[in-house]
Amino acid sequence: MKRKRRSTAQSVQQETGWAWLPDHLLDTIIEKLIFQSDDRDYIRFGAVCKAWLSVANHNFPKFQELHRPINVSCSFHLPMLMMFPSEDKNPEKGSLLNLVDQKKIDVQLPYNERFCGSSQGWLAFEHEDFNIILFHPLTSATIHLPSLIADSQNHFDVDDGAPYVQKVILSADPTMHKDYVVAAVRGSFKDVVFMRSSDQAWKRTNLWRIEDVVYHRGRIYGVDCWGSLKCCDVVDPKFFQVVRREGVTWDSPDWGESRNYLVESTNGYLFVVKKFLVSSKDYENLMMKFFVQKLKCDADGKPRLCQAKHLDGHTFFLSDHHLMAVLASDYPGVCQPNSIYFADPYNGEPDVGVYHLEGKKFAIQCNVSDPSQMDMPPPVWIELLE
Repeated sequence: MKRKRRSTAQSVQQETGWAWLPDHLLDTIIEKLIFQSDDRDYIRFGAVCKAWLSVANHNFPKFQELHRPINVSCSFHLPMLMMFPSEDKNPEKGSLLNLVDQKKIDVQLPYNERFCGSSQGWLAFEHEDFNIILFHPLTSATIHLPSLIADSQNHFDVDDGAPYVQKVILSADPTMHKDYVVAAVRGSFKDVVFMRSSDQAWKRTNLWRIEDVVYHRGRIYGVDCWGSLKCCDVVDPKFFQVVRREGVTWDSPDWGESRNYLVESTNGYLFVVKKFLVSSKDYENLMMKFFVQKLKCDADGKPRLCQAKHLDGHTFFLSDHHLMAVLASDYPGVCQPNSIYFADPYNGEPDVGVYHLEGKKFAIQCNVSDPSQMDMPPPVWIELLE
């Protein structure tokens, strides 16, 4: 598909300024950026103005194809941290932080709606009518999904003033795949609904009280508030399975607030990460801790959750709405293996820290907190390219 060219009269009338560089110069610049290894320059190019963004959008499929990781099992480039608002405090912009050089890139966020997820490089926002809006921060592509309470039976579950949608995930990047699945955790009962890209309405599942979900091998897996792992099939939503836990008790009186997360590793295994706070011996302070389990099959072939003492050489990136995994060996000198990088508004300070699972030690990576912006969404990890 050809890109629409600007008219000669339009170019002559506004011949000054970066926004009105001749098309052949912009094409030359973008061609050079496509063959570079640094994704950030491509992002900066598209963030200059609408004319430059049009050029970036037109060439984005070629950029994605050339920048796919050589290891096909590793589906993500190194995550960047999306922070709200941007450096200039604009509520309709966000800042992407690169942990390697601590540099930030501002991106436009046209929807001043409630943020409810990051998946496959897309951001999800909840509109006031409970519709879901998917937005790609690089291309500005937008997908509008049906209302989550179109069916009147669900109206009783709407709590005025409270977020209705807790989480939205995608099975694949809609930029690259026409057939994909969207799943959402909704309402005070935290039940899971889903729809295919070709569907006109959401479908129910038997998953409820769910804290996090992932799409894994054609099924939707959810971990509930008790740490149990459940799954249903998108072909047959009535299919339901509960995975047994092994040697884990959650009733310790010292365990305070906690939350469970799910992630699929690059080699196809599912991990459950439990983040919780424990009281110090004098009960005056709270300390963050992590407990990790891995989904395995026992001798009779039944799935079971077992404690994991390492992450199979992976690095996990955890934020309030999202957990993702990359293979640390794909980023030597950048990612620490068997570690969890977390961005969490702990005590009101969304610092980026590192938890080393094997040594059970914490370290501070950087501080990105801004006390004046406490009413904004917490930072979230985002993978920009597939």
